[in-house]
Amino acid sequence: MKKVIKSSKVSDTLNDLAKGFESNNQAAEQAVESSTTAAESPQEAQAEPQEEPQPKAKKRAAHINEQGNSNNVFNFDLLIAFVIGFGTRYLPSNSLLLLTHLQSVYALAVQCMADVNSAFNEFKQVLDIRYNLYVKMPFLATRMMGELRSCGASKETISKAQSYNNKIQGRRVAKIDPNSSDKVISASQKSFAQRLNNFDGMVGVCAIEGLYAPAEMTLKINALKAFIEEIQVANTAVAMANAKLANARTERNNVLYHPTTGLVAIALQVKQYVQAVYGFKSPEFKQVHRLKFKTNVKL
Repeated sequence: MKKVIKSSKVSDTLNDLAKGFESNNQAAEQAVESSTTAAESPQEAQAEPQEEPQPKAKKRAAHINEQGNSNNVFNFDLLIAFVIGFGTRYLPSNSLLLLTHLQSVYALAVQCMADVNSAFNEFKQVLDIRYNLYVKMPFLATRMMGELRSCGASKETISKAQSYNNKIQGRRVAKIDPNSSDKVISASQKSFAQRLNNFDGMVGVCAIEGLYAPAEMTLKINALKAFIEEIQVANTAVAMANAKLANARTERNNVLYHPTTGLVAIALQVKQYVQAVYGFKSPEFKQVHRLKFKTNVKL
């Protein structure tokens, strides 16, 4: 007779593991996020006095930084509109400040922003696919243990499989001696690589047990190996999407924040040129003066 696994215990275990998986997914997303505290560029700081910090500024800091890139691109478009309005009076000697170059920089920035959004959406999609696979792992491991115990496998085989199962479930194999000063390895081996390695080891134990012959298709060795291959494909997809997102962000940051040719650097030079030509109190300078450009990253 097969042993009946208490549903409440399985449910509790799955809930705990699901929370751990979700935390890992969030960490993975945050690991590729290149957000830093937004700060005005040195050129902007010289032209305008710094504003006094407002209440609850710390709570809004993350939101401001997330919106900083799109705000810079949006304000650069407004800056171009003002430059067009200046007409023939706008004649900078610096080729980087010419209207045609401003328009090409804006177009490139818009494309880079779209590329980052596309890469991020792809990254999120493959993360969700991997999560949905890993969340099945502890439940499959529990069912495999039940099959091993019911099929008449030896104590040694059950012990080996249970060792892998404990790691998959995040449980410690042996109790810690509170009086010992020896260092111990964490029981929560929940990185994606560790989970897959432990699951593969458990499948290997079942594969060499002659009495392991489950009727359920999902517990058969071929099905379990196919599940492992599916996870490996998902892990590769996440790695590729992560690299694509990182490259897209690097290109975007270079276009927006290069100290010489970046969108923000050029915008600040345009404002300085307008101030020099029309004067600090001129209507023309007041138009461009209120446009804010912030540097979100350091290259």
